Amino acid sequence: RALDDIDNYEYSFHAEIVDDFPEKIFPVEQELRLKKGAQVMFIKNDLSPEKNYFNGKIGIIKSLSDEEIYVHFPDENVTIMAEKYEWKNVRYYVDNLTKEIREEVLGTFVHYPLKLAWAITVHKSQGLTFDKAALDVSGVFMPGQAYVALSRLRSISGLVLLSPLRMNGISNDLDVMDYATGKAEEETLEASLKAETQRFIATYLKAGFDWTDLAYEWHKHRMSYLEEGEKTLKAKHRAWAHQQSDGIHSLLDAAGKFILQIDRLFSNEVIDMDFVNERVIAAYNYFLQTMDRVAASLLGKIEEIKKLKKAKSYFEELSELEELQTNAVLRLMRVRVLMEIVVSGREISKDNLTSPEIKTYKADTIASIRAEMRKNPETLSVEEEGEEYIIERYAIKKKEPKTVKKATTQETYELWQQKLSVQEIAAERKLTQTTIYSHFVKLIQAGQVALKDLLPAERIAELANAFEGYTEETLNPLKEKYGEQFSWDELKLYKAANG
Repeated sequence: RALDDIDNYEYSFHAEIVDDFPEKIFPVEQELRLKKGAQVMFIKNDLSPEKNYFNGKIGIIKSLSDEEIYVHFPDENVTIMAEKYEWKNVRYYVDNLTKEIREEVLGTFVHYPLKLAWAITVHKSQGLTFDKAALDVSGVFMPGQAYVALSRLRSISGLVLLSPLRMNGISNDLDVMDYATGKAEEETLEASLKAETQRFIATYLKAGFDWTDLAYEWHKHRMSYLEEGEKTLKAKHRAWAHQQSDGIHSLLDAAGKFILQIDRLFSNEVIDMDFVNERVIAAYNYFLQTMDRVAASLLGKIEEIKKLKKAKSYFEELSELEELQTNAVLRLMRVRVLMEIVVSGREISKDNLTSPEIKTYKADTIASIRAEMRKNPETLSVEEEGEEYIIERYAIKKKEPKTVKKATTQETYELWQQKLSVQEIAAERKLTQTTIYSHFVKLIQAGQVALKDLLPAERIAELANAFEGYTEETLNPLKEKYGEQFSWDELKLYKAANG
C-alpha cells in the first residue's frame, strides 16, 4: 500500500530461474516491485570486500532503470548500486569411489536481495541499531520480543510507541523464572563445583587406565590372521601381532584393579590429592613401559611393510590400530599432567592438559625408528628417505581442511581460463548469460579480464563513441538513447572497463 502511495514510475524485476529451483524454496518473491523513494531492506550480507550492506540494512531507492537499482543510505550519505544475488538448489551425495561428500547444483535462483521495508519484524531487527524507531509491541507473543525491540535504540529519545506498552502482555520466560527462584546460594554453588571437579578428575583418571576397547581391537586383529593363508604377506607377521596383543591384555587385570582403587580414593569424604598423585605416578610408570613399547613396535612394523608391494590393505589395517594405540598412550600421559595441575592448584583447562612431550610424542618416536633403520640400510623402504616423508606418512591423522567456498565470480573466472565461452559457462553453472556477464563486470573492474577478450574491437569503438562525454551515474539515459543498438551487458562491460 505504501508503494502505491508513491507518485513515481513503477519498475518490476523478475528472478532468473535456471533448471530445478522449486517455488517452495524461493528466498524472495519472484517479482520485485519498486519505485524511486521506496524504502527497502537487504536480506543478505554483502559478500564483496567492500561490505556495503548486511542482512537487515535499510535504505531508500534513489534511482531505477530496467537493469539498475541504486540504494541510498541516508545515515551514511552513501549510495550503492544493488547487485543480484545467486541462490543454489544443491543436492549432496556420497561419491561411491572416493566416499567423499560432494554437491550437485540442481538449479539456481538469481534476484536482487531486497524487500520493501517500511516496517520490519522484531525478529528481523535483531543485531540492528537505530537512532529512531516507531514500535508496535502490543502483539508480542514470545518472551524477550519486547526487550529485543526496545534494545535496538541507542537512546529512549528516539523511541515512538505506536500503541500502549502493556506490561501484562509481556510474558516472562518460565525457564528464567524457574532458575531465578531456584538459584542456589553461593556456598552451595562452591560445594557443587568442588564435587563436580572431583568427579571430573576421577572420571578422567579411570578413562586414562581403561584399555578394554583397545584390547578388544588387538584381539580382533589377532584373530584376523586365522583367515590368512600361510604364504600371505600378513601371515608372516602373525607372531609379532600375537606378542603385541598379549602385551596389552597382560595389563588389563592390573589396570582394572587400579581403576577400583581410584573409585575407593574418591569415595572418601576428604580426598587426599597428594596421595592420589603418588598412586597415579606409580601406575603411570608401571603401565607406560608396555604401552609405549607396543606403540613403537607398531610404528616400526608400519615402516617395515610400507615398501612392500600389495601391502596397502595391511598397511591401512595397522595404521588404524596404531592410531588407537597412540591415543591410548597420549591419554595415559595426560593423566599425569592432570594430577600435576591438581596438586599445584592450577586451573584445569583443555589447553593445560598437554605438554611438549605429548605434542611431539609420535614425531619423536618416528624419528627414533628412522635413526635405528639408518643403522640397517637394508630395512629402508626408500634410500635416503627424508624425515619429512616419514612424518607425513605417519603423523597423527588430522581432519582434512574444509574446502573454502569459492566466490561465484572466481568460479566463472576459472571456467573462462579453461577457454569456455560465456554461453558454455552459463550452461555449466546453471546460470543465465546475464548473470555470467555480471561476473565479468567485476572481473574487468578487478583487472583479471580485459574488455577486448569479450567484445570485438569494432564494438568497443562504437561503445566509445556512445560514451563520449557521458557523465551520468546510471546507464538508463544511454540505454534509452541507443535502444537495441547496445545491450545492457555491453554497456555495463564498457563502463566497468572505463569507469
